[in-house]
Amino acid sequence: MKPPLRLNSDIPAGPVLLVDQAMKIIDRDEAIALASAQGKELVEVNANLSPRSCKFADRVVAKLERAPLDVSEAPTPLALAVREFERETEPFRKVHRLIDAIEVFIKLHTVVIVSDLFAGQGIAEKTRGMLAAGLRTPSLGVWWMFARDFAAIFREAGPGRRSSMPGIEDFIWEERSSGLKSAMDGDNNFITFRNGYAHGATPPDERCLADIAAFEPRFRRVLAAASHLREALWVRVDGERNCFKAEGETPAPIASPCAGLQPGRTYIVRDGQALSLHPLFIYLPKPGRFYFYNDLKEKAAGFLNYELALHHRDDVLGRDLLERYPIGEWAKSAPLEFVERVQQLTETFKGRQEELKKLIEFTERESRGFLMVWGGPGIGKSALLARFFQVLNWPAELRAAEQLESANPAEAQIYTFEYFIKRATNSTDNADFLLDNLNRRLEQRFKTAISLGNTTEERAARLYERLVDISRGLGENDRVILLIDGLDEGSDAANLLESLPKSAPDKILIVYASREHPRVRQRVYLSVDRERRQELALGGLSEGDARAILSDYVSKYELRADYLKEVAQRSAGNPLYLKLLAQGLSRGDFELNNSGILPSGIKDIYKQSVNRIASEPCALEFLRLIVVAKDFVTASMANSVLELPDAEDSAGTRLIPACMELLIENVLTEKVDDYQLFHESLRDYLRQRYPGECRKLEYRLYRWCLNWPNLRDESCSYALRHLAAHARALLNDRQAIQPDAMSAELDTLFNLVESPRFVDATFDILGEGSAYQELCRLVLGFLNYLPPDNLKITRGAALLCRHHIVPQEHYLELLRQIDSGTYRLDRLNLLATAGPTPRDRVLLALRGLAIIPIGVPIPAGLRKRLNDWCDQAGSEALKRLCRGYFARASTT
Repeated sequence: MKPPLRLNSDIPAGPVLLVDQAMKIIDRDEAIALASAQGKELVEVNANLSPRSCKFADRVVAKLERAPLDVSEAPTPLALAVREFERETEPFRKVHRLIDAIEVFIKLHTVVIVSDLFAGQGIAEKTRGMLAAGLRTPSLGVWWMFARDFAAIFREAGPGRRSSMPGIEDFIWEERSSGLKSAMDGDNNFITFRNGYAHGATPPDERCLADIAAFEPRFRRVLAAASHLREALWVRVDGERNCFKAEGETPAPIASPCAGLQPGRTYIVRDGQALSLHPLFIYLPKPGRFYFYNDLKEKAAGFLNYELALHHRDDVLGRDLLERYPIGEWAKSAPLEFVERVQQLTETFKGRQEELKKLIEFTERESRGFLMVWGGPGIGKSALLARFFQVLNWPAELRAAEQLESANPAEAQIYTFEYFIKRATNSTDNADFLLDNLNRRLEQRFKTAISLGNTTEERAARLYERLVDISRGLGENDRVILLIDGLDEGSDAANLLESLPKSAPDKILIVYASREHPRVRQRVYLSVDRERRQELALGGLSEGDARAILSDYVSKYELRADYLKEVAQRSAGNPLYLKLLAQGLSRGDFELNNSGILPSGIKDIYKQSVNRIASEPCALEFLRLIVVAKDFVTASMANSVLELPDAEDSAGTRLIPACMELLIENVLTEKVDDYQLFHESLRDYLRQRYPGECRKLEYRLYRWCLNWPNLRDESCSYALRHLAAHARALLNDRQAIQPDAMSAELDTLFNLVESPRFVDATFDILGEGSAYQELCRLVLGFLNYLPPDNLKITRGAALLCRHHIVPQEHYLELLRQIDSGTYRLDRLNLLATAGPTPRDRVLLALRGLAIIPIGVPIPAGLRKRLNDWCDQAGSEALKRLCRGYFARASTT
């Protein structure tokens, strides 16, 4: 039953004001009946959310109210959330209490549905993949999606598979006003309401009261209808196996039916059957509160308590989560459409709503042209652009939920292609790599049949030709958007800035992003079509944005306004500062609301972290190694370069864990644990703080690379791939190397280029010749610094010949090996990488497979590489050819 509607006793006789039904402040029919019964006239006011009407809404809430909800049998976290809402009087805090109560209500349903479904047998691979796709960082939208989609599985299963909480699945799918689906998927739904406050918005009291008046009745309806929550028995078991009822505000101990339940777990019990809710819903004895699972970062699970807005992170519970739901393995079977939907709903972005709208407006207003986004280190440029590309692919209803409505016609198609340049990360700052990446992805999507090109100049020309050809086939409102971020990080790469498109064909929009850098401004921004260029400079985040970021780590109800204001001033709105401060508050490095110990800037935060890490022997040396490294660093590589004792794993067991707060793991390598600094501003800080040490370590790393014959596996691969880059850094350092020393180093490198053993190792291990050619170019370029003599001329000619001839000779040798079958089959995928294009690589591999006897199995790695190359080539004919070879190999 609905709780009774009543008038306050202190209201005098006369009219009762009622804002119109569009605002959904109260149930209109009930209000008319009540007014008539008490002899009062009901007056309707057309509000349209004007300030004056909001005041009317305030008066209505004061005059017309419902009796307090009876939550004595509701699950404890819900009972407490409702009571906190009813007790709160300050409008802004009260609207957040209502949002909390709604979130708890949704999550209780999701926890039960997920726990119940996955407690059974025969869970479909697709269903496991769906859970894995969203469980790592679930937003409220993802929690609701789990509840809705998994409840549908129970509804479709029939009487043979009933849920542990009868009625829950029908309630979730109920579309009437008292059902959950209407409140979550309908117009002006709970998710839209919650998202309006998720980015730290601080609307005036009148707007907060209007939102409360609009959404409280809807919440009351679904809460009153959720009888299934009250009919089940919610219990928790403590460490001594004492059992407590987890219902109402003050749960009482109970004796049964808790026999056999695990200590430290939460359950629902119905008809003598217990369902474990661990670890999605837990109870922590200290501070004696219930928590919901919130996210998984690295291997630690995060949890959130609502009534006190407490955050908790725990490695042990992280292991429990991964044991119960092995999302790493399950994610491989996640349906693509579900993964995309989860990515849309995942909340990893705070603030920047105005800048986001400007980016969207650029795509909708312009038919072609350039937008340059400038932003300083840590200002959140890359995060904004990543969110921008997410939003471009969102459906209309999701944009509306985030107040990012699109003016584009529904039939318009937006095609997005992004590229993020990162120093020291897998050659992304290489001009040829960048151009090949964009050309291949565009070709895969649009099938222009234009070649990729063999030189940097040809690749750049083919990219523009491809864009022109694509533009001719686009609809009037369609757009292709290229985004290239991190131009400053590729500013030193040979020909990279010069190779970028400087003219945009019709219906092609190009977004460049960079720190303010004179070379980028001169060579890119001032070089593009001046009639078609715009720029957007990112400033600091607002105080509201700062509130949203900090609230993900600390209690939003304890966060004082004066402290928040001081944080906003100290940070100058820098998102990286705010994130690092929030993480420090969570770890206890800083004290909430203590402005006296706030760091003055990012460098202060880095200084504290580095000083703390320095207590671990060799940890600073390990950080400096990552600073000068040209790629992700493994523990074995660090042990080798730094000559650490106990070389078996001293970096892996001591240094990496000690430095983990400043590192990120390479998500692209499944079988190797390798790490890089989490942000380029940290690299800059460490270089400035330890210039001499970094210079010495650069030289040490170069010497280590020269020792490539004695290195193994990833270390040897790194040394061969990046020897030229480390040699260049040394030879460019005029403080470290004198002319005589330069001559000696060039002798060493020239002899290496001439060494057949080095040539063979480079091609055998890396599979192609770009690293060898880079070393040839390096030595050739630095010969100019030596006095002219006959030896210099002879060596220069030899280097030119080797640069062009050796890769071709090696390619021909590979053909001979492939045609003669004198290689191990598991090396064929490596041999085939000598092909200059994906198409050539497929044909090389098939050339080798053609002489393999029928029935010999094809290694899984080779199958995967062939499929990838076919996708990159965009050729259905090649795919059919590969399938024929696969079938031939599997025939016995």
